[in-house]
Amino acid sequence: MGELLVGVEESTVKDFPPDVSEMLSKELAKCPRGSLLFIHSIHAGLNPFNRKELHDELKPLRTKICPFVNLAERRRHKHALTADKVHICVWVKPERRCELAYHEWTPGGHLRHPEFRELVS
Repeated sequence: MGELLVGVEESTVKDFPPDVSEMLSKELAKCPRGSLLFIHSIHAGLNPFNRKELHDELKPLRTKICPFVNLAERRRHKHALTADKVHICVWVKPERRCELAYHEWTPGGHLRHPEFRELVS
């Protein structure tokens, strides 16, 4: 497991700051109801111990279907999840949530300096 991909759904948008919530709501309004938007990939906060824990927890949720409606990303930077990278991802059903720390939301709706904390029930 190299990175963790984080998404947001309509029911969780209300938990974000008002400007971010408004932006995400507009994006979700363009998508079918119940859609999951890709927000960011996370590398920070992952270590050998919690990678093993994540692997064990998420393995039963594996699926061949990408759960995000807005992938692959078109922008080109070293962390973009482009079409080439989407094809090598291991997808899981979006049934688990995690706690993250982050510095701020970007105007484009991504997290700045996100860090994995833990899986939550």
